[in-house]
Amino acid sequence: MDCYIPIRYIYMILGFCGMLITYGLKTNLAMAMVSMVNHTAIRLEQEQHQNSSRGLYFDTRHGVEINVESSVEEDGTFLWSLSLQGVIISSYFWGYLLGQLPGARLAEDLSGFLGGFTFPSLQFLLTRWAPLNERSLMSSFVYSGGLLGNVISLLATAYIAHRTNWEASFYIMGGVCIPWMVLWPLLINDNPRTHKLIRQDELNYLIAALQLAEKKQRLKVPWKSIFLSGQIWTLIITHTSIGWGFYFMLTQLPLYMKMVLQFNLNENGIATSLPFIGMFLFSVFYGRAADYVISKEVLSLTLIRKFSNILATGVAALCCSIVPFTTNKYAVVALMVIATTVLGALYSGLMQSYMDLARNFAGTLIAITNTVATLAGIAVPLFVGWILNQDPSVASWRIVFLVTTGFYLLATIVYGLFITTTELPWNKPIEAPNRDEEGK
Repeated sequence: MDCYIPIRYIYMILGFCGMLITYGLKTNLAMAMVSMVNHTAIRLEQEQHQNSSRGLYFDTRHGVEINVESSVEEDGTFLWSLSLQGVIISSYFWGYLLGQLPGARLAEDLSGFLGGFTFPSLQFLLTRWAPLNERSLMSSFVYSGGLLGNVISLLATAYIAHRTNWEASFYIMGGVCIPWMVLWPLLINDNPRTHKLIRQDELNYLIAALQLAEKKQRLKVPWKSIFLSGQIWTLIITHTSIGWGFYFMLTQLPLYMKMVLQFNLNENGIATSLPFIGMFLFSVFYGRAADYVISKEVLSLTLIRKFSNILATGVAALCCSIVPFTTNKYAVVALMVIATTVLGALYSGLMQSYMDLARNFAGTLIAITNTVATLAGIAVPLFVGWILNQDPSVASWRIVFLVTTGFYLLATIVYGLFITTTELPWNKPIEAPNRDEEGK
């Protein structure tokens, strides 16, 4: 019996696990924060500053006053204001921000195995292991690992914090990184030609499909051309706008579920994980459908990319605009599930554009756009904390949701109007001068 597993599928599985771990660590802090902070004391302190009395607070769901002691479960120990919570959550993204461009260049110049730079490395490796007729599915599967990571992290952190303590959730999430860090450099290579375990028939298939060069060319990054390209600025604006919406759901949804919908910790974990379960399933299904349409040439590649992005961001914008005006908590959860689920189409839209436009520099390009988009990850918790610290009411949350709606609409319009799938001229391989020759 032939037990050979194609190496590109091994890459898919390990890439999936890498994204799962990366996003699990991102989400871990946002959910743990719900258990770490003494929300009751913070709320009472805010009420005292506003000269309120009688130990009452405003129920942001229905506009009625209820007794604090009878409605709130046991809180954490930290007396962190909403603005300080925003600063703490945003701090994760500073390190994430600094790793983008170095990760991309190391992946392209070395061998793409540096797990600490997961996102740009995975994008670069997709250009080496994913044929066009499999690319949407492979990309969707790899990146959907982040969605499952969100789900597992949200549920596990909520359960662990409720049953034991929030500290244990960090130890467990950190521990699962170790096996992946061992397997990734052992099994992954940046070029099928040099992989020691690949079978000849798979290698021949990839060489033909991807037009792999016999020798790895050292490419000089055309920085000036990149930053003067309208297509790249389309990607930067689109990625950053979507980043705002996605990071809002990733980092602030647990707080919204706690403050406005009044879910307890376990309910919070379930409610905030449902949107990412939907996105995970939809991304894989949609990616397979997109590959089928591409292989049958039913629609042009440009139209597929635009439709995928418009579907994702347009529906998300619509749902986010309705949520703050909805009082039924189950309707809110349903809207958030729909808004996040359709974002799975992005893996057949925006995330493919880097390879469509400049396959040789896809890792660098996504590092550039993801660096800017990560600024949104820093800004979202700070913005939400600043807004809520002034007025922790449903009216403030309404502002937050409408701002998020605006960013989704911006992504819809910019990508829909300007993106193409025509290869950019500077993507053609130009070998950089040899350093030894330069020194002569």
